[in-house]
Amino acid sequence: MESVSDITPLGRIYKFSQIFALVGTPIVVAVLGWKAQASAVEISTSKDYVQLAMQVLKEPLQEDRLASRAWAIGIIQKYSPVAFSPEAGRELSKGAIAMLDSNPLLKPAMEERPPCRRVDIKSLPQPLAMEVAGLYAQCVNNQKDLMWLKTYVHMITAGENEPSNSEAGHRPTPPSLRNSN
Repeated sequence: MESVSDITPLGRIYKFSQIFALVGTPIVVAVLGWKAQASAVEISTSKDYVQLAMQVLKEPLQEDRLASRAWAIGIIQKYSPVAFSPEAGRELSKGAIAMLDSNPLLKPAMEERPPCRRVDIKSLPQPLAMEVAGLYAQCVNNQKDLMWLKTYVHMITAGENEPSNSEAGHRPTPPSLRNSN
């Protein structure tokens, strides 16, 4: 067996590297595993927080829950990979129902419409008369659905501060809730 003094400097480096590899490898593997586990837990926790925040924001806006809505917006801003603009935060704080007024795709759907016109179908051929009657019935159903949707939106948003007439997004009172003076 060689004595310690017989080992060359290159041999010593080789022995130290073997010892370091035997001791260091399990430590490096443990540290990397710990970091991966911590990262997975953090991702899971942030996902749970975002889901909870979205549940809070999906609820209709209520005066007694403004602090929880502000918390939810903060959580989404913290964990979102794309930063929220202040306008997006305000829209989220308004609530999903209130966004009906500001959604450009839904604004035309919420506008007043003239009443459905009755067409004299007695002089029309039978197949065409049936089609016109079906369209009239669909028009009446759509008018009723629109009235109930507006009534629902008005009921949900009644607790909110109503914007003034000069502000964009003014919500007209549904015909079913207007005073008939």
